[in-house]
Amino acid sequence: MLAVSDVLDLDNVVWGALTNDHERFAERVDGAARYQPDVSIFGAVETLDDSGWTAIGDLVGPGGFTVLFRPGDIVAPAPFAEVFRDSCFQMIAPAQLDADAAASVVDLDTTHQAAMAELLELGELPWRPRTSELGRYVGVMGADGGLDAVAGERFAPPGGREISAVATNPAVRRNGLGAMVTTAVALNIRAEGRVPFLHVTVSNEAAVALYERLGFVTHQTVHVVGVQRSE
Repeated sequence: MLAVSDVLDLDNVVWGALTNDHERFAERVDGAARYQPDVSIFGAVETLDDSGWTAIGDLVGPGGFTVLFRPGDIVAPAPFAEVFRDSCFQMIAPAQLDADAAASVVDLDTTHQAAMAELLELGELPWRPRTSELGRYVGVMGADGGLDAVAGERFAPPGGREISAVATNPAVRRNGLGAMVTTAVALNIRAEGRVPFLHVTVSNEAAVALYERLGFVTHQTVHVVGVQRSE
């Protein structure tokens, strides 16, 4: 049986996405790329070395900002300043998923854009006006017609697709809705012949426990570092 690492490079997923499936959303120079600012906050370099830092500096320009996302230490050299730093577990979905667990999930479209943005803002998740264009989104509708839970797709490196933007209305948490939407997105990705994976902040113990209950396995830890070039 092939290991995940044989079919999917998880060390530089933003670069993998921006130079393949998400190329249409990319701003690029030689050796660096980033999502168009109204799509996502993330950028990437082909290699994290002096030439890579020079490339990302050329791309963002004076005063420009981006977020790098990869394993290994990220130390921003001058003329960059580190704006924030966090760490995430990179987790792989199990081979078998319970389709019945996603029975109440519906596909979302542009008519749900405002409701998605509101829910994700409550969860303090990164979101831009065009983020939903990156992939398919699903949700659970509440009895009042509002959106109780959402999840979707973000980074799409060759062979895989990331589950992202998992959020639940605080009023209905602990009812299994996060598990429903996560499973639904993972099933959609499996149906495309890709490997589903996700990232969860190391400090978010409740979310880590949820994904472990669903059978997700930690592959590695990645670092998320916001950097800004000086004027």
